[in-house]
Amino acid sequence: MKDQINKDLLVKRYIENKATEEELAVFFHLLEKGELDEQLSEQVLLKEKVAHHPKQVSGKTGTRRMYGRISVAASLILIVALGYLFRAELTEFVNPANTLTLHTSPGERKHILLVDGTEVWLSPGSTLSYPDRFQGNYRSVNLTGEAFFDVKSDKEHPFIILSDNVVTKVLGTAFNITAFPDEENITVTLLEGSVALEVGDSGKTIPLTPNQKGVYSKAAQTLQTLPDPEAQKFLDRRKGIFQYEGALLSEISHDLIRQYGVQIFIDKQVAEVRFRGRLDSNQEIEIFLDKLAMVTNTKWEQSGNQYIIKPN
Repeated sequence: MKDQINKDLLVKRYIENKATEEELAVFFHLLEKGELDEQLSEQVLLKEKVAHHPKQVSGKTGTRRMYGRISVAASLILIVALGYLFRAELTEFVNPANTLTLHTSPGERKHILLVDGTEVWLSPGSTLSYPDRFQGNYRSVNLTGEAFFDVKSDKEHPFIILSDNVVTKVLGTAFNITAFPDEENITVTLLEGSVALEVGDSGKTIPLTPNQKGVYSKAAQTLQTLPDPEAQKFLDRRKGIFQYEGALLSEISHDLIRQYGVQIFIDKQVAEVRFRGRLDSNQEIEIFLDKLAMVTNTKWEQSGNQYIIKPN
C-alpha cells in the first residue's frame, strides 16, 4: 500500500510541477518501466470526469470554470500520451546513459558482459564504445577493429553495431565483425541466427544466414554476401586460436602482428607459401614460428621486436 501511495503522490507532484530533481528521476525511471500506467490512467479518468460533469454555475464565471477544467483534463491527457510515446526519450533527457569505451592494445584481448546479457570478445588493437545501460528502442554500440558478439535475444530492442560505414542489426545471434581502419574490407561473419547489414544511411538492408559473410569494400563502397563454410572457426578465434587451411604466409603475418604486437617481415621469396595448421596466440610466438618453419620449410630470425621469415 505504501508503494501505491508513493506512486500516486509522485504522479500528482509531477502533474502539479512540484516534483524535485530526485523525484523527477524516480518518476521517469518508473515511467519507462511501465509502473506508473495505472496511476496516470486514474488521473486522466479523474480529470475527464471533472471536465464532463462540472458544477452547475450560471453566467460567464461558470463557463470559464468549465472550460478551465476541460483544458486541464486535455493537458493531462496530452502529458500522459506523450509519456507513453516518448518514455525512453524523456528518461534519456532527465537521466542520460554514460558512454563507456574499452580499448585493447596489440596482443591483448578482453571478454565483456554488457548490461543486457550480451557477451563480447574484443580482439587485440580494437575499441568498443557502449552505454552503461541501454535506453530507447535500440541497443547500440560502436566497434573499431574486431569483435565476436553473442547477442542476448530481445525482439523488442534490436542490437545495432556501428562499424565505420556498415550498420549491423540483430535480434539475438552469434557473429564476428572485422573492421580495422587499415584494412580494405569490413567483414561480418554469421555463425547462427540472422543479421541485416546496411551501408550508411541508404535504408537498404541485406540479410545474412548462418555460414555466410558480408564483405564491404571501402574503396568501391559495395557490399556483397559470400558463403563461409568455416564460419564456426570464430568460436576459437575469439579466444585467440586460429586454424589455417592453406593461408598465405603474408596473410598469417597480419594476425601475428595484431595478436602479439610485434613486427613481422616476410621475405618475398616465401610470401606465397601456404600454411595449414593451428596458431594459439596464448602461447609464445616462438612456439608457433618453430612449427611454421618446420611445416613450410622456412626459417625465422629475430631482431629486436621484429621477426623475419625467410627461405630455409
